Amino acid sequence: MFKKASVNYKLDSLNKLLTNEPDNPKFLRVRGEIYQRMGKYEESLADLNRSLEIEPDNASTLEIRGRTYFMMGRYEEYNIDTNRSLEINITSAFSLESRKSLDLGQPPKFELNDFKLREKIRRRKSSFVTSDMQPLLSASREEEHDLLWKNFRNY
Repeated sequence: MFKKASVNYKLDSLNKLLTNEPDNPKFLRVRGEIYQRMGKYEESLADLNRSLEIEPDNASTLEIRGRTYFMMGRYEEYNIDTNRSLEINITSAFSLESRKSLDLGQPPKFELNDFKLREKIRRRKSSFVTSDMQPLLSASREEEHDLLWKNFRNY
């Protein structure tokens, strides 16, 4: 979780930035994620929805909004956002992990260490990657690492 002083500083900074650029989708996405982690789900959804109005095909924003829906118990909307993010970015590590968890009947784990997630995907990818995710299956270990790192750098 975030430290309270750090969160307040980040929110203050984002609020100032959004005053100058109220339609900046990245600022809205980041503030939406901070609100989500603080448990302020309605505020989170407001920012994430606004960000998606500006950039409707942003897989990262869809993932964050999906996690927010999940935390609110809105599982159908969570599933829609997770699947949509995979349509946009088939190698999205968080969405792949979420889909696998749902297929196994388990709640998704959102705070996985990226190394652990890469290793899980490497060892068990064939057990949860569907036919529409063939690029990840055919990727070499180095390509897989690059694809996953690319996704984690967006956060």
